[in-house]
This record gives sequence, C-alpha cells and structure tokens, in this order.
Amino acid sequence: LIGKEIESVFPDLSEVIQKAYEKPDKIAQQEISFKGDEGQQRILNVRIAVETINDKNHGAVVTFDDITELQSAQRKAAWADVARRIAHEIKNPLTPIQLSAERLKRKYLGQIEQDPDTFEVCTDTIIRHVDDIGRMVNEFSDFARMPEAIMREVAIVKELKEILVFQDAANSHIKINIHDKTDPSLVVRCDAQQIRQAVTNLIQNAVDSVDEKMKSDSSIKGQIDVLFATEKGQLMLVITDNGLGFNQEQKEQDLTEPYVTYKAKGTGLGLAIVKKIMSDHDGALQIGDNKNIRHLKGWKDLGGATVALMLPINQMPEEMKKSA
Repeated sequence: LIGKEIESVFPDLSEVIQKAYEKPDKIAQQEISFKGDEGQQRILNVRIAVETINDKNHGAVVTFDDITELQSAQRKAAWADVARRIAHEIKNPLTPIQLSAERLKRKYLGQIEQDPDTFEVCTDTIIRHVDDIGRMVNEFSDFARMPEAIMREVAIVKELKEILVFQDAANSHIKINIHDKTDPSLVVRCDAQQIRQAVTNLIQNAVDSVDEKMKSDSSIKGQIDVLFATEKGQLMLVITDNGLGFNQEQKEQDLTEPYVTYKAKGTGLGLAIVKKIMSDHDGALQIGDNKNIRHLKGWKDLGGATVALMLPINQMPEEMKKSA
C-alpha cells in the first residue's frame, strides 16, 4: 500500500479528508460503514488530523476504531429496556382477558340459541390471539432478561441430537436429517440450556420458512438438514432448509438486530437472542453459506436458507471419557 493514494485504497475517506482540510483546526471525524473480507458489515470511526507547519500542510494522521460491536451493544441495551417496558405493560391484562373469554364460552355457549357458532368462533379467536400475544411477550422478556451463561463441559452434540429427534416428530410433514461428522468424545464448554434455546429458535425459523414455501407449492417435500462438523478448533452446527431462503433485501446485520423481521407474525427477536447467546460463548452466528461451509463434508445446498452456529471446542476430561 505504500506510495498509493489513500482514496484509491479506501474511497469512502474522500469526504472526511476534504472536511479535515476545510476546518480551521484541520481535524475531522466520521463513522464509515463497509464490508470486510468475509462479507461482514463493519463500522469504523475514522479520525483525520492534518499536520500543519507554518501554515503549510505536511500530510495527515488517520486513525481507525472498529466500533461495530460497541454500536451493536448500545442498540441491544436500548432495545432491552424497551422490551422490559413492553412486557410489563402487556403481560398484566392478558390472563384476565383469556380467563374472561373462557368463562363466557363455558357459561353462555349452551344458553345461546341464535347463532351459537359465531359466539364460539369469537371467544376462540380471543383466546387464540391472547395466547399468541403471550408468546410474543415471553420473547420480549427473554430478550430483556437474558441470564448470564453458566459454563460447563458438555457433550452438546448428543443433547442437540435428542432435541432434533423431538422436532422431527413434532413436524412430521418436514423431514429433519441429521449428519454427524464429529468425534463421539467431543465436548464443548457452554451453557447447554442456552445452546438448546438457540438451536430451537433456528429450527423453528426453518420450519416456518418451509411451511410458507409448501403453501405456495404443494408438490414440495419439506426438508431440513442439520450438520455437525469440526473445523479449525470449532464445532460447527449448520442448518439448511428448502424453504423460502433469504432475499436480497434481508441483510445479515439487519436480521440479527432486535425487532427487525421479514416474517408476517415475527417479533424480530429470535435471531437477536441467538446472536447474543453465541456472543456470550465466544462463538459466532453466520447467516448464509460461504466457502467455510460449502467445503464441509455432508453439507449440500437445498435451495433455501443456511444458518450456522460456531462454538470453540474443549478437550473432554478423562472422567467424561469414561462415562461416555
């Protein structure tokens, strides 16, 4: 890079450099967003100070601070406060509304002679929507009060495979295939409950996407592939489906922001919670496939979405090896 014009290397600096030269103190500062080598969006705080001697410019000092995670943490803290307030205000009246609707149905359904079906449909609608709102409020609460991770040595692949078997049974119209390429003695230091929650969220997203695709094309056979593999000291859990997939408007940084959703009934908290869990585990959430996933043995593109969780691997203690 030595000897090159800085604006040819980093074109976004042109505006900031111009501002620095125009200001009396010859100092300018600005946030610049750009994509890194792996396609991840990064935010830099750029500061330029022009060096002047005897009113002559002798170059400039440019500093870069990566504030991506700082901004993300600030937004999450603000949204957590919003979620806490929403959960508090909405949750209190939900139970009496539901109990009142159920009581009306039990007490008066048998007494209504004219159009009882409409009465039953209306009370059932109230009960169903109160239940939907209750689940949404629970997501608000989960996001606002995400507990601190309690780390233990866990044979997590075994636990997650048990969850996937139940998910396969609960969604019999969609085939969930498990491909395990890991060593049976593999252990990961993690909070097992939180990792289970993260995987359950991702599987539910895949199921919802496949369901939407099947509504528009009844000939499609729903499929979700889950691959467990090890790569560069990490456990990789890759979930791929043949659902709607991600469109060009769905940017990774947007999908993991709180309350950003492209689903008709989504709250926009599922992936935000998953990202928070992975951050607490020194891991990563990756949306979409890239070269790190495409070369994994056992992975194939199903035409829908691909999401991966990456967790650092720990060696299994001797006592766990004996009981495994």
